[in-house]
Amino acid sequence: MDQEARGRASAKEAELRGVTTDPVVHGHGFHSTAEPQMQEPEVVVVTTTPAEPGSPHRVVEGDRLDILDQIRSPGCAVSIWKRKARWPLLDRLEELSPEQLPELRMATDPDHALSALGTEVQRLGLGDSSFGPDLLEDASKLVRSFCSVMKTNTVRLRFDVIRSEACRKFHLDNVAARLLCTYRGRGTQYGQFRTEGDPDPIHELATGDVGLFRGQLWPTGEGSSIVHRSPPISQGGETRLLFVIDDGGPEAGC
Repeated sequence: MDQEARGRASAKEAELRGVTTDPVVHGHGFHSTAEPQMQEPEVVVVTTTPAEPGSPHRVVEGDRLDILDQIRSPGCAVSIWKRKARWPLLDRLEELSPEQLPELRMATDPDHALSALGTEVQRLGLGDSSFGPDLLEDASKLVRSFCSVMKTNTVRLRFDVIRSEACRKFHLDNVAARLLCTYRGRGTQYGQFRTEGDPDPIHELATGDVGLFRGQLWPTGEGSSIVHRSPPISQGGETRLLFVIDDGGPEAGC
């Protein structure tokens, strides 16, 4: 097969997977003259240059929660749900003092996540907090999505109240995959691994956006060449509220 034919075959394979081989693409992941199907999430392939040949390196973004399913597609290192608009919960969380933010860790399952979170918030004395049920309902929705994507019935989750660069170095987590959502403050930073120095460019999740990152223990052994870290905030006196979901295995650090 000549080079042009191989190129066409490779592009067709990518098209059938619902992704694109273009460096940066906005759209629905399919090259077609037909009107886009409304049920398809918008897909953006942000980075396509692997650190090592064959290393998963694609970052896929979409405006619906089911974009997180893309993490299981070949070569995908990160899938990101970009919320369409900032919603009132985020503004209410910004108005609270750090002492009014929930900080907790627990193991749960998708059927009991909401009630378990509610019980823990009550135990912390935050049952009447102005963030109300919206935060816990959103977090439990993310638990259900994570369990569906990762084919697991149990998760470890935590809310961290962060006042410094908790994980200041770019790294891969020692888990199969980790879901990260910053409800207050700057979001997680990520980029292409480099053998020397930090990624360039460095990307940053928006507040409220959800990133599902492959870790070192990804089941197929593919791993990831996209690393991440906490954003630098210590100079600005910022307080972040970070929500983290891992599978139900041994607890892992940042």
